[in-house]
Amino acid sequence: MKENSRILIKLLSKAIRNQEPDWDEITALLEASQIHWPTLYEEALAHQVHTLIYPMVSKLKNINPSLAPDPTLLSQWKKETQTEAIRQIQQVQIIKEILKAFYKEKIPAIVLKGLLLREYYPNPDLRTMGDADLLTHAQDRYRIKKILKQFDFIEDKVSSKHISYINKNHPFIIEVHNWLSDSHPDDFSIDFEKALWKDTINISLLGAPTMALSVDHHLLHLIIHMKNHIISAGFGLRQLCDFVVFMEANEKELNWDYILRCSQQLQLKTFMISLFLLCNQLFDLKIPRQVTIQEADSSETLKDQRYLDLFVRDILDSGVYGRRNPDRPMSSLLIRYSKPDHPSGRFGRVKKMLQFYFPSSKNLSKRYPYAKKYPFLLIFAWFHRAFTNLSRIGKYKVSPQAEKLSQERVKLLQWLQIQKH
Repeated sequence: MKENSRILIKLLSKAIRNQEPDWDEITALLEASQIHWPTLYEEALAHQVHTLIYPMVSKLKNINPSLAPDPTLLSQWKKETQTEAIRQIQQVQIIKEILKAFYKEKIPAIVLKGLLLREYYPNPDLRTMGDADLLTHAQDRYRIKKILKQFDFIEDKVSSKHISYINKNHPFIIEVHNWLSDSHPDDFSIDFEKALWKDTINISLLGAPTMALSVDHHLLHLIIHMKNHIISAGFGLRQLCDFVVFMEANEKELNWDYILRCSQQLQLKTFMISLFLLCNQLFDLKIPRQVTIQEADSSETLKDQRYLDLFVRDILDSGVYGRRNPDRPMSSLLIRYSKPDHPSGRFGRVKKMLQFYFPSSKNLSKRYPYAKKYPFLLIFAWFHRAFTNLSRIGKYKVSPQAEKLSQERVKLLQWLQIQKH
């Protein structure tokens, strides 16, 4: 791990707990590392945690001016933090009125992710939130659409997992979900979805009556969410911060027998243990006794520090949802459309490229459902896919960096047991 990243995580670890850092230690680290503040700022911005550490960084100018960021950078950092805080205030006010409207119309809605997690931070408005997520019943779709239209939201994207609504006047998106588990409906996932609705908690959020997941289901949802993102492109430090503040606020209330049983059924167990090991290493998060027992019973491979280091590198390289490194989207496509057991060398690369440009019906995007239903239309789907992406042809050029990254990420996903061998 680079020194800039190490210092960022140390500052972040204190900021999310509202603790004052050991300034002598921080000063010694800054002097020894010859820190480059623009690089640290870029990394913090890529992970959307720059707002969380700004109050701490701004104190440096009074503690040791020679080690503080350049005044121009600090001024830009301050402006960005203030702008983001104002945007968060505006967004939560909109959500508050929407939740009130849902309650008035008797539309059950469970608030998810950032809307709840921000409340665990010392200053909620400094925890950035790109969109708002709600879990609702599918039968309420048209009533929800009608209410959101009253608040200037229009339907944007529809997927199998959620419907996105975008505000016509503000850069604000609301995602309405009807299903949380990432697996296809089966007996267990159906029972899981029923259980999380049954165990909801009535709360008042931002002054509006609404519902939240139980702490057990909330933890499982956080893990499912991170699992989905690391498969698709990656996740960053903000998601780890959410995990840490949630665990430290709720560790005594968690039912570990239930969580471990569900994590096993949802194929999350290894990933969950790895998350705890990672957060313990980076943020000194205490690992629950029940997880420690599971770790002791796990394979030696899971405890291999080389893979944990690979996990750290992947998160730092990712930024928020895999957007930091321009090679990550292509590496994710390579992982999706090709097999991890290709032979090495030129033949292996050719085989991988063929599977990328001419994927099987199983690996095709859900945009081409007819190829799955009628396999004889697969060739037509390849041409359809090529024509659809002509305007983004640059996106489909495979660089050596993207190919190497895809190979590293396949190893990581296999270690986490969230990628088929």
